[in-house]
Amino acid sequence: MQDHSLSKPNEIPECYQTGSTQPPKTHNSLIAILLVLVILLSGIVSVLGLMNIHLFRTLMNTQEDAALAFESVPADTSFALAQYNPASAGLGGRSAIGISAQDISSFHATFYQVPQGVYVTHVSAQSDAFTQGLRAKDIILNFDGIRVMDRSSLKAQLDSRLPGDRVTMVVYRKGKLLEFSITLLEE
Repeated sequence: MQDHSLSKPNEIPECYQTGSTQPPKTHNSLIAILLVLVILLSGIVSVLGLMNIHLFRTLMNTQEDAALAFESVPADTSFALAQYNPASAGLGGRSAIGISAQDISSFHATFYQVPQGVYVTHVSAQSDAFTQGLRAKDIILNFDGIRVMDRSSLKAQLDSRLPGDRVTMVVYRKGKLLEFSITLLEE
């Protein structure tokens, strides 16, 4: 290692002896390239975030069918969509609400400032849920006193009920909590 301290008052350190008044430039260009890459990546992330916000706002504010609310949801989202047949209600089959739904992950809930739960994409017009006022774009938070965070927890609650059972659901809609009492269908 070289000692750049001045032993004599007028002696020039070796790193300045090339005539330059600046220390040698060893990593400045690499740092500049890395800085440009960081700026580009942050710009790309910002654009993707804005696109995601636009998608969510479009789904929450329009009357269009909300079939693609979140891009990370598996294609099979019709676990509880059932055709209502009053004659078959209560015969011991699997229970259903009469909806299609998607999960709202904790990331999406935080990002969009909505509660985590089950996002309703479609409500069958023949279901009691529709008759009682449940609509697409509602977020189911509570099913018969049990907090539901995703479709699997809602499905577990549905599996423990029989068609014809009356249940209470709490949903989030445009900043408000609403409560619905519905009769389950047979799937």
